[in-house]
Amino acid sequence: MDLGELNVFLTVAREKSFSRAAERLYRTQPAVSIAIRKLEEWAGQALVVRRARSVELTDAGALVAEYAEHSPTEVEAAIGRAHEAFLDWRHQPFAERSRHMHKAAELLEGGRQRLAELMAVEMGKPVKAGRAEGEKSAWACRYYADEAANILADVAYAYLDPRTRER
Repeated sequence: MDLGELNVFLTVAREKSFSRAAERLYRTQPAVSIAIRKLEEWAGQALVVRRARSVELTDAGALVAEYAEHSPTEVEAAIGRAHEAFLDWRHQPFAERSRHMHKAAELLEGGRQRLAELMAVEMGKPVKAGRAEGEKSAWACRYYADEAANILADVAYAYLDPRTRER
């Protein structure tokens, strides 16, 4: 899926018109139609019903519109912030990273019931399965907190400056 196509779809959904969406996006109506068609191909189903003077969302289209909570610009900004955080985080010692992963495990275990109920509401997962998923996730956090330095030893070494053996 392309964020540009999603932006076109959201604009069509808001405007309820291909021509008004095209005007708002400074595109031609055929370009808007092509973007919607590509997104529908990606989704594997129709997202809109084209009427003579309006557009209606299909059930699938309504679901996409509901869950597309952030605009493509917001998504791109979040990706940029995540990348900047990665550039800083990769220089943190494993002991510091481990501390955060152990905290994540504690939060998962402490909120086990609430998270299981949320999974039931949002995903239709049985509460018992949600609790098990929370426990598995906490276990994974602890495993990587304790083993990441060993697992990534070769990768971490590759990032060292070959002349000084420092980052």
